[in-house]
Amino acid sequence: MDNTAKINITKKLKIRMHGILNSTMVSAIGYDLVTKTLRVKFKKNKKIYDYRRVPPEKFAQLMSSGSMGLAMHAQILRDYNFVELKDMTVKEIVDAMKEKENVQVITN
Repeated sequence: MDNTAKINITKKLKIRMHGILNSTMVSAIGYDLVTKTLRVKFKKNKKIYDYRRVPPEKFAQLMSSGSMGLAMHAQILRDYNFVELKDMTVKEIVDAMKEKENVQVITN
């Protein structure tokens, strides 16, 4: 049995980022429901990361948490693979994830 996950890439991910004002860790966060991709921009290093396969309820918990930093540490940082975005195409992001998660990319 093949346990390889398959992802269809037909267009660029367009994740709407929400500014986070009351966090010392996160400056912006967004989520794509179709691909279950959580995108986070951190304040300290100003870098943006995509976390893959994050369930929608985790995103909802992050958005409703009293401390975004504590919630990120408890629910995301240790449990999900990520890629840093550096003007990467969607295919490049998925290829980087493939190396970590055994994901097969299908392009249309």
